[in-house]
Amino acid sequence: MVASLNKEMPKGSKLHDEIRDKIRERYQMSYNEMVKRWPTWRKIIRERFAFPDAAAVAIKNRSRPDNDLEVQVPFTWAMQQTSVMYLTSVFLGRNPIFQYTGRHGEGQDQVLGMEALIDYQVQVGEMVPNMYTWISDSLDLGLGVIGEYWCEETHRVKRIVDKPAKSFLGMEIPGKTERVTETAEVPGYVGNKTFNVRSFDFFPDPRIPIRDCQRGEFCGRLTELGFHEIQEREANGEYFNVEELKKHLKRNSNQKSGFNRERTVVDEEHDIPEVTLNTSLAGRSDRNTDYVEILEMYVKVIPKDWGLGDSKYPEMWVFTLANDVLLIGARPYGMFHNRFPFHVLEYEINGHHVHARGMNEIIKPLNNVLTWMFNSHIYNVRKTINNELVVDPSRINMADFKRPGPGRILRLKAQAYGTDPKLSIHQLNMNDVTRGHLNDMNNVKNFMQMIFGLNDSLMGALGGSGRKTATEVRTSSTFGVNRLKTTAEYFSVTGFQSLSRNLVTSTQQLYDMERQFKIAGNSLNEKNFVRITPELISGFFDFVPVDGTLPVDRMLQANLFKELLMGAGKLSPQFLATYDIGKIFEHILQLNGIKNIESFKIQVVPDGQQPGLPAPQGAAPQGGSKMGANPGETVVPLNSPQNPGVNQ
Repeated sequence: MVASLNKEMPKGSKLHDEIRDKIRERYQMSYNEMVKRWPTWRKIIRERFAFPDAAAVAIKNRSRPDNDLEVQVPFTWAMQQTSVMYLTSVFLGRNPIFQYTGRHGEGQDQVLGMEALIDYQVQVGEMVPNMYTWISDSLDLGLGVIGEYWCEETHRVKRIVDKPAKSFLGMEIPGKTERVTETAEVPGYVGNKTFNVRSFDFFPDPRIPIRDCQRGEFCGRLTELGFHEIQEREANGEYFNVEELKKHLKRNSNQKSGFNRERTVVDEEHDIPEVTLNTSLAGRSDRNTDYVEILEMYVKVIPKDWGLGDSKYPEMWVFTLANDVLLIGARPYGMFHNRFPFHVLEYEINGHHVHARGMNEIIKPLNNVLTWMFNSHIYNVRKTINNELVVDPSRINMADFKRPGPGRILRLKAQAYGTDPKLSIHQLNMNDVTRGHLNDMNNVKNFMQMIFGLNDSLMGALGGSGRKTATEVRTSSTFGVNRLKTTAEYFSVTGFQSLSRNLVTSTQQLYDMERQFKIAGNSLNEKNFVRITPELISGFFDFVPVDGTLPVDRMLQANLFKELLMGAGKLSPQFLATYDIGKIFEHILQLNGIKNIESFKIQVVPDGQQPGLPAPQGAAPQGGSKMGANPGETVVPLNSPQNPGVNQ
């Protein structure tokens, strides 16, 4: 076991109890503020993701004789997904996603090296799915939170192998082997990783707006860890008091810790049942796996005041409270950026209030109007379809009338023989008073789109009647994009810039290898790879903010360059002498997705040299035209059988 990284505090000691109480106080302070948003968030989640409650469905069925359940019109969801599509295209469609510039004159090689290394971490560290959730949460609930940490993976692999058997004197016996079990430690991924934090599990300092959570005194989150993870972190020196923790394990998910008890009370007060996202495991009696609920709190402390040292200067420490009763971690954070590892996106531009609203909360009243209009119209249509008849039971055989099924024969009673059957039965005239609801729904829909700047073209549908010119479509889309552009720029200078800063600083602090990485972004660079060392990525790098516009369409770019190439013969000799037509042609092929451009190139062989043979020693290479071979020279394709091994 490695040496502990913590200030160890046995359970029951004065220091343990004092620090545990301070962590509880800060959690409670944040909880009292954050819990105000939980009822709204739970309603949104229940309406979007949870299945209808069986008891509620039964009650609604009994209240309506036609068994017509209310349909929730998901137009708000459609608008939210349109915004998610736009914002993810803006942020995650860039290559690389995190682009940098040197702040104090750092060279181009340094910038390329940092971008390549961060791009490797984004792709191999699987950050992109977490960023999708991050953006979606911010639009859905008004608050999206992502966390990051440095990861150095080592996999312990046990396998059965055949090894040579040994003789009496230690000499190997030829042809004889024995099967043994060996354990190998395989190095894995090294770099930054990210994780999503549920809005319900995020507890920042409530004395400042959540957008500025980095300025707060503390910031934490709730999570759950299996006991095997607890033991692994104990072996790495991150946790202590693990043996004592075994006495407080929860054997079943129905057993609530102190954190969960508080949540349950809030849910009962607002009559909002907790949504079980993993319904396949709900109610199972075999859920017997040990797990621990963890409160991980990052606090800026004065060590002397907290009994953690003699320093009077603020330091950031990480405290881990298990099941609300036991402190199992207390160590300095130790990261050079000295910032919380949580990064926030808020949908509304807000710099004064603790909370901001999401799209669903803003537009929910209008979506309720849509839902009411649609359901009232459907209910009225059902009522119209079901015949409402006035019947004289003294003239009609009621048994025939009540018998279900098509093609019924209604027999008149004896006293009604010879009379007009119309006098025995009459159908009431039904007027559909909700006929205009569908047109009214379009008006409400247009109003909702106007609020968020999401027109039909952005949502993938061309509204209105008649033909649309390209200028009309482009102008309509441009106005809508300008509304979304502000949201994208706000996300860029808040959450993405904060995350980018931590990724760069953590990499500069902890990356200690020397490897080659593929250059991210435009592949027209003469070098495809760059060797990255800790010295290369030293310096100061600023995140290039997103300007809020969609990435340029590759097909439009390809068409533009194709028209330029087709008109190259009409260009001036000065232009042709300045730009390489061959490189422009390669770029067009790359924009169209063709990657094996090298296989189409030709090799210029000097006159008199046998194709496929090396040039004579000391012979100078022959130059040639960019568009082909010089007169008198033999041209051999790189992938020709006469030139094996050249096409690498």
